[in-house]
Amino acid sequence: DKSLPVSVNIYNLKGQLVKTIVDNEVVTNTTFVWNGTDNNGNNTSTGMYFIKMDTASSSVSNKVLLLK
Repeated sequence: DKSLPVSVNIYNLKGQLVKTIVDNEVVTNTTFVWNGTDNNGNNTSTGMYFIKMDTASSSVSNKVLLLK
């Protein structure tokens, strides 16, 4: 499998960074899971968040709804 540098971050609706899921080399087709916590390990609130994935050649964002 091919490996490439990837960053996956979670942002709140204000655009503030909530959680960095990964920021290093990963193998293609890797699955990432967010456990609903922020970078300090605190539980986040129910609501809308943006997931942004960046690679050297592309950037993808998706809106998600976190329900607890």
